[in-house]
Amino acid sequence: MPGETPEDNHKSSLKAQEVGVPSPEALTELVAEHGIEAPKGKAGGLLLFDCNTLHASNANLSPDPRSNVFFVFNRLDNRCDAPYAAAKQRPDFLAHSPDQPAQQYR
Repeated sequence: MPGETPEDNHKSSLKAQEVGVPSPEALTELVAEHGIEAPKGKAGGLLLFDCNTLHASNANLSPDPRSNVFFVFNRLDNRCDAPYAAAKQRPDFLAHSPDQPAQQYR
């Protein structure tokens, strides 16, 4: 099925993303049309971007470990729901809805 997410994809996708990766031809076309940006920062820096932005990173070239922390915030009308193309929902430590309904602020 097109768009299908392999079972337990989260266990391997942070080491090597192989699902939903654009082809070399598609990347060439995108770069030709839109260019490419390579943000750089100092050690310990922070880069924030929309997770729907096509992004990637090279392997860690230093002898020190590199950590990633992911915080994803969804609008209330975009709550975690039944998966579109996976057999089961992600584990709760990766994706969950708030325990209490959100209160509206005015």
